[in-house]
Amino acid sequence: MTPLLPATRRALGACVFAAVLTASPPGQADGGVPTRELPLNPLPKPPKRQLRPATEEATAWTRDLLSGLASGDPGVRESAAAEILEVQPSAVPAIRAQLRRIADSADKVAMKTLLKKIRNSARDDVRREMMAQGKRGSVVTPDYLQMLLSSELRDKESFPDLISVVGLSRLLRQIDSVDSARALIVIRARFGEFLRADTQLQLGKMGDHAIAALIETKLHPAKSIAKWASKQLRVLKKTNPGDAIQTDDPRALGHILRAYGRTHDPDATAIIISYANSEQAQIRRSAREAVALFGETANWRLRDAYQNTVGKKPRRDWSWDRTARELFREFDRIRLSAAYSNFERGLAARRNGELQEMVKWYDALLVRSPLFEHGEELAIGYLEYAKTVQQQNPEAAWRALQRAKRLSRGAPNENHVRSLVLTAEGQRLLKAGTFDPVLFRRAVELDSDNVEAIEALGRATDGSPLVESSSRLVGASAIVLAVVIALVLIGLRRRDSTETVSS
Repeated sequence: MTPLLPATRRALGACVFAAVLTASPPGQADGGVPTRELPLNPLPKPPKRQLRPATEEATAWTRDLLSGLASGDPGVRESAAAEILEVQPSAVPAIRAQLRRIADSADKVAMKTLLKKIRNSARDDVRREMMAQGKRGSVVTPDYLQMLLSSELRDKESFPDLISVVGLSRLLRQIDSVDSARALIVIRARFGEFLRADTQLQLGKMGDHAIAALIETKLHPAKSIAKWASKQLRVLKKTNPGDAIQTDDPRALGHILRAYGRTHDPDATAIIISYANSEQAQIRRSAREAVALFGETANWRLRDAYQNTVGKKPRRDWSWDRTARELFREFDRIRLSAAYSNFERGLAARRNGELQEMVKWYDALLVRSPLFEHGEELAIGYLEYAKTVQQQNPEAAWRALQRAKRLSRGAPNENHVRSLVLTAEGQRLLKAGTFDPVLFRRAVELDSDNVEAIEALGRATDGSPLVESSSRLVGASAIVLAVVIALVLIGLRRRDSTETVSS
C-alpha cells in the first residue's frame, strides 16, 4: 500500500474530525452544549503488558496436562487432550513459563527432525487413504497435535518437548486473548521455522484477538520476526489502521488502538483521536490510553483536532499532554450535551409532577450515558415513579426500581432502594400465589422503616390471608373441579360393574 503524504494525512484527519464532531447528538438542538465547567482530568494510564506471576495451581494443572499428552496410555492422552477445552485465561503466565523452560533446554534440531518424520508419515497415510478411495488432489496435513497423539515415535528423546510445545499452543488458541496471542508469537520467535506454519494457523483461528499482538510484533528486535508479523497482517488483510480497526469486538478494538499507540504509527493517530470521542466508554478510554502511549508523537495531530473542535488554536505553551486533556474535556462537554438536556427535561417534568414524562427523559439519558454522574438524583426520580405506579402497573414499577438500584450503588440511600426492590419481588411472587418470607425479612433488615415488608411479615405470623383473592379463587375452583372429576369416574366404574353382574 502506498503511504499517504503528510498533507494528505492532515486533510484526512480534518475530515475525520469534522464528521465526528459536527454531528449533533439527539436533543442537543434544544438543550445545547452544557455551560457547566467539566474537570480537566488526567490522561488514563494504559494497562501494562507484563503478566502476573503464574499461580501454583495453574502451574500444576499445566504440568499435569503436558505429562498426560506425552503418556504411553491412549486413554490418558485422550483425556489430557480433552482438558485443553477447559483451560482458563488465568493460565497464560504458567503456559509462558513452560514455554520458556522448554525453549531454554530443548534440542530444537532434534524436535524439528522428529516433527518432519511424523509429519511425512501422517501425510503418507492420508495420501494412501485418498488413493484407496479414488480421490485426487493435494494432501492436507493433519492437525499437528492429532499427529503427535497417534504417533508411534513417543519413545524418542525429543518427543515430550515437541508435544508439549504443540499442546501449549492449543491451550493458547483456546484461551483466545491478546495475551495468549503474544505467547503464541513467542513460540514463533523461540522455536524458529519448523513451527511457523502451525503458529500461523493458530493465530489465524484467533481472528481479531491476534491483530494487536501482531501490530506490536512489527517492532520486534529480531528483524525476521518483525517482517513475519507484517506479512501475517497482510495475509489477514489488516495492514493499515483503517482495516485493522474493523471489528465488532470492543475488547479487541481497544487492544488494537493501544497497539498502534505503542508502535507510534503516524497513520493511526487521526483514527485513534476520533475514537477518543466514542459513545462507548470502553472504546473511548482505550483510545485515550493510546494517545497517552503516543506521547509527543501525537502533538500536532492533537493541536489540529483541538482547533477543528473548538474553533481556535490551542495555546502555544501547552504541552502535548495539556492539549490532549483540553481536547478530551471538550469532547466530553459536547458528548454529554444531549445527556444534560434530557436530565434537565426530566427534572422539569418531575417538578411538575409528570413522572411518566420524567421516566421517558431519564430512560433516553441512560441509553446515551449509562454512567451519568448524577445517578443518585435519577434514582430518586425512579423511586418516586415506582411508588406511584406500584398498584396499577407493577411491572413498570419493577423496572424503575431496578434502574434505581443500579444508580444508587454506593449512595447513602442504597439500602433503602435495595429494600424496596426485595419487597417488590416478594409482592410479585405473592400475586403468583407464593409467599417467600426471606425476601421480606431481608427487606426489613436493610430498611427497618419499610412498612410494606413489615405488614407482609405480620400477616404471615397472625394467619391473615396473604395470597390475592383471585389466586384463592383459582385454587378453590381447581379443587372443586378435581372433586367433580373424581365423582364422575367413580360413577362410571360402578355402572360398569353393575352391567358386568347383570350379564
